[in-house]
Amino acid sequence: MNPFFIRPVPSVFLLLSLACACLLGSVIVFPTQSALAKNQQTVEEMHSPVVSAYAQETCNHESFTNPDLILCGQQSLEKVDALLNEQYKKAMASLSPADKKQLTDVQRKWVRFKEAYCEDIYQSALPGAEAPIENLACLARATNARLGELIYLQTGLPNDGFYKAASLMAGQDRESGLKASINLLGGSEFDDPIWKQYADGQCDMSFRLLREDLAYCAVRMRFQLPMNR
Repeated sequence: MNPFFIRPVPSVFLLLSLACACLLGSVIVFPTQSALAKNQQTVEEMHSPVVSAYAQETCNHESFTNPDLILCGQQSLEKVDALLNEQYKKAMASLSPADKKQLTDVQRKWVRFKEAYCEDIYQSALPGAEAPIENLACLARATNARLGELIYLQTGLPNDGFYKAASLMAGQDRESGLKASINLLGGSEFDDPIWKQYADGQCDMSFRLLREDLAYCAVRMRFQLPMNR
């Protein structure tokens, strides 16, 4: 792993919100895999958004009281989910029938990976009080990464910062330095079969539609993984 690269840390508001929610008995509903057996065409049918009891209230970003931290954190998650839903619809509208079918399949594989991976993180943190915090941070990071992939498929411009970081690390020696930088940024191999199914499907789409190098794509998607791995 590159000693100079630090993965983004989950938002402090996100972590504090869930910590307070645990203390106050607030409930956060996470997505389930019940929709995976169906042939849905929209991401809402495959990915249940975070449910908030404070949807109609106003978030006060200047307040650090427990109720306000919970409110702001949950509303932030709802916004990320809403953006994901919007981008999925836009991506579907821009694709051919065959590509729409593949995107639906890839999205389903992402849901399966996200839920299994973050559940493992949750279970490994039990019985500690930080377990639900780790779970929520994992789900948020995975959702944000998926949002970036949907935008990438539509624009051809990856927004995860991976190739820019690799280019900066390589410096002037791009011919030999770029490949080494890419491998460093991706970290160690990740031998999770559920993740591999998702990554292979996504990289196949990015290769066919955008001609992204398959090997580099796999490393780039490892770069996006939640920091808990």
